[in-house]
Amino acid sequence: LFQQFCHKLLVWCQLYHPNILPIFRVNIDLFDPSFHLISPWMDNGYIVAFLKQN
Repeated sequence: LFQQFCHKLLVWCQLYHPNILPIFRVNIDLFDPSFHLISPWMDNGYIVAFLKQN
């Protein structure tokens, strides 16, 4: 499952479209065993805050 997810992330990192959030980097070492996706800051802030407001 993790290998499939990593493959999808590699594809996502290569996509460029105005409606797709770009991923700059994937960090799997900093907070092991969790991982982090690094993306640009969005005007509406964090997804959790956005979903609570909408």
